[in-house]
Amino acid sequence: MIKKKWLSSYDSKIMHYKRVEDLSLRARTAKRAEKMISDQKFSKYVLPVMKKYAEKCIIDPYLTELTYWGCTCINTISNNFRLYSRINLRFQEVLTSGYDYAHNKATFSWHLAKSPFEGYFDTGDYRIEFIDHYYQSGGQDQFQIYTEDFDAAMWLLDNEVFILAAKSFNLSCMRKGAQPYAKTHCPTLADYLLPELAGS
Repeated sequence: MIKKKWLSSYDSKIMHYKRVEDLSLRARTAKRAEKMISDQKFSKYVLPVMKKYAEKCIIDPYLTELTYWGCTCINTISNNFRLYSRINLRFQEVLTSGYDYAHNKATFSWHLAKSPFEGYFDTGDYRIEFIDHYYQSGGQDQFQIYTEDFDAAMWLLDNEVFILAAKSFNLSCMRKGAQPYAKTHCPTLADYLLPELAGS
């Protein structure tokens, strides 16, 4: 019943606020996270998108953190592109964020359920790219949305079809079991993504 209500609701209600804490994991990843969070481009353009996604598209993010979803602090640069972070569920990346210094743009890539978008692929928005791509781990009812536009990313996270597709896909991934990347989860970054701690 709770899962059905969560899937059908536009605004996700947080049911639990107690977190599973791993202090050794926090200590091991804190410095990398703090460095990334202090990056002005990350804090201005990427963090708001990640926070909004975690708040709207992950069921009970406090309760499911670490066991079912994790966020990574990658923060590496190659060929004028900085890969900041990924949010993962199961063996599946669901949000990848970075910054393209050559074009001075933040980049966002989501994997989400394809079926809710049937008949809705043409948004008429040149900023948003629909890509027929899926990872085997998440199943074939999946595709990728990519944008290099902060405003477009925030608009998507207010779009009911996008939210339904993201929620449906994320819940499907969680039902398959725990995520195996707990050792790379970054609790300090999660502090900024979880709604209550982020001051929302």
